[in-house]
Amino acid sequence: FRTRWRLGDGPVCLFLGRLHTRKGVEPLARAFMQLDLPDARLVIAGPDEGLLATLKPLAETDRRIILTGFLESEARLGALAAADCFALPATGEGLSMAMLEAAAAGLPLLLAPGCNFPQAEAAGAGLIVEPGIEPLRQALATLLTDGERRVHMGAAAQTLVREQFAWPVIATQWERVYEGMMRHQGRTKTSPAR
Repeated sequence: FRTRWRLGDGPVCLFLGRLHTRKGVEPLARAFMQLDLPDARLVIAGPDEGLLATLKPLAETDRRIILTGFLESEARLGALAAADCFALPATGEGLSMAMLEAAAAGLPLLLAPGCNFPQAEAAGAGLIVEPGIEPLRQALATLLTDGERRVHMGAAAQTLVREQFAWPVIATQWERVYEGMMRHQGRTKTSPAR
């Protein structure tokens, strides 16, 4: 992936999601442009949902910004393997699968409060900042210049996913919910009518 997209050996921040205003990719790109890190790259991968026309001129102005378009499964895995951190400064996000995939791949996360994933910061797996240009610039600078911190945060991200979001953990949680519902139904059926 690094060779195909000519990313070089420097640190890579990956945005993986729809190119939509709500995802926060434009302020992310503008924040990245303010960094004085000539070897760093921002890879923006995802299908256009109205923002590509805004992002293309930014990528033409700053060649460190790479627009890949939508990535199929193998290319998506390649992007995760090539990246050093993952950014999703979105507003109104549910539980983002791209975010969980990035964490499972050992990438530190850069998120906005709108991602509704405070566990990342609590676990030391990511930074949560407001989706404005300056907070994003500062967070990007931190992640892209501190390799040791990225390693620790990436390991914490993998642990977080393994302990809270892996299928065996989720299956156990659903079993408990189901058993609780069954017990509640049993009490309801045997309760005398009032």
